[in-house]
Amino acid sequence: MRPTSPTGRRKAGFTLLELMVVVSILALLAVAIPRLGGSGLPAGEETARKMLGELRAARAEAIGAGAPVAVSFDLAARRFGREGREAALPEGVELTLRTGLEAADRRGRARIVFFPDGSATGGTLRLEGRGPATVLTVRWLTGAVRRS
Repeated sequence: MRPTSPTGRRKAGFTLLELMVVVSILALLAVAIPRLGGSGLPAGEETARKMLGELRAARAEAIGAGAPVAVSFDLAARRFGREGREAALPEGVELTLRTGLEAADRRGRARIVFFPDGSATGGTLRLEGRGPATVLTVRWLTGAVRRS
């Protein structure tokens, strides 16, 4: 029963219970919808975002820790990332990597190394999957990571 005014008319508006029910439904939808269809991004786009984040985090870690930090790319095993934080390259996503010859580690994996002064060994990564290709570039002088 809705409250009425002293004149006997109903007051316009919603009760607190009605508002709580609507907010609860919206919260459930916000959680459920992304899970229904995955992330909604093509696999190459999602992987490009992860790599971009990983490269930028490695640069920040190198500057903050005052020590070099490497991001490795093992094309044969389809893995990438910092040591102890590696991720798999999803099926359907192809990675082409261009770095200097000196940027290979003892296991034959390519890597991009970030230094405490912010610079890096540099490199170019090209990710291809469903949708258009994405190119990530790491500038050697500044260590800046750009998406093109």
